[in-house]
Amino acid sequence: MCAVNYLDVPSIEKKCSYRLGDHAKACDMRTSDWEKENVIRASLLKKGDGAFVLRSDNTWRFAIVTQKVLGETPHIDFILNGKGSTKCML
Repeated sequence: MCAVNYLDVPSIEKKCSYRLGDHAKACDMRTSDWEKENVIRASLLKKGDGAFVLRSDNTWRFAIVTQKVLGETPHIDFILNGKGSTKCML
């Protein structure tokens, strides 16, 4: 189950130079066709980190990690925008 924990979003946005929901700039995107590399990068994320998340409209948007859950069903929860929308990545 996804959960949104309190984060200091304005200070995270300032550090990252992106605001929640901003479109990714090509110069900031780091992509790999090698799935293992992408999994490794995702595993390094921690609460408060910024990341680009692929949205249902097929655009990459800035989001912030709210929670990282390990265990039987590991996943990472993100807050996506100022409305509080969330997404879980398994």
